[in-house]
Amino acid sequence: MPEENKPNLFRNVILFTTLILGLILYSKASDIRKWWKESVLKSSTPQVATLKPEPPEAHPVESDLQLDSKAAAVACGKVLKLDKAAFVKLDLVNRFSQLVADSGITEEEAKAMGAKDLDEQEFEAYSFGYITWDKSKDVSRASFDKMVVDAVNSVDESKLSPAERIQLDPLMVKFKRMMVKAFDLGRQDAKKSPCRF
Repeated sequence: MPEENKPNLFRNVILFTTLILGLILYSKASDIRKWWKESVLKSSTPQVATLKPEPPEAHPVESDLQLDSKAAAVACGKVLKLDKAAFVKLDLVNRFSQLVADSGITEEEAKAMGAKDLDEQEFEAYSFGYITWDKSKDVSRASFDKMVVDAVNSVDESKLSPAERIQLDPLMVKFKRMMVKAFDLGRQDAKKSPCRF
């Protein structure tokens, strides 16, 4: 495959993953399971499982811990909307850039994945963690991790060459790491008590 087409290929994979994650994040868990069983598992499209969800933690991670009722009453998730003012107050642009770097995604990889698409994915994960801060029994970090893995693994890689798959697989591991970190960050920001913003 010519070099100039590789950024488009990565961008297309990220775009497809964005669409799948959008469906997963805004659907109910029962709808997701039903869709998975009826559509994906019965599909004749080859599925490549490259990522695996993290093993469940013996103890809940910090982002899954419930707040007591007094702390929950003043948590940021109840009083701060994720609008332009919140982006400034929470310094999200800089923090998102740091998350990308902390996940091991290089500038070159971010460009190949489509920096704008990557930012949107990161914000979706962050906002999903933010708005579900008080529903950690229904939506845990582990269940979100599994959603990301399922979305990434649902991409049909059959048209990729072995060399392209070798390049894509480590990139998707970094992408998953970034998404889970963004989810955790959203949960932590929403649970800050008292809200410092």
